[in-house]
Order: sequence, then structure tokens, then C-alpha cells
Amino acid sequence: MFKIKFLILCIVFFIINTNLLSKENDYFLTLKNNKVNVRYGPGFDYKIKYIYKKKNLPI
Repeated sequence: MFKIKFLILCIVFFIINTNLLSKENDYFLTLKNNKVNVRYGPGFDYKIKYIYKKKNLPI
């Protein structure tokens, strides 16, 4: 009887956990400015790879 309760508890926990993780990916980001530089690295010292020239493009 304990094994069945434990199995049901694990299944419920797994279902709840996967639902919470899937909701995190239900959004997207857009650009705020008309001109955005995309660089090769994380800092401003890196070269510009390309430039977005349109506002509200999805990232």
C-alpha cells in the first residue's frame, strides 16, 4: 500500500513540475530601439557582428 501511495505522489509531482517548467517558455522578447548592435562577445570592446535596424523584432 505504501508503494502505491509513493508512486502516485511521484507521478503527481512529476506532472506539476513539468507544467511549471513549460510555462516559463511561453513568452518572447522584442527589441526596444530602432538600431541594436549584436556583438561577438559580452562587452562593448568586441566587434559588431551585425546591426538590427527595425524596432519590435523578436529575439
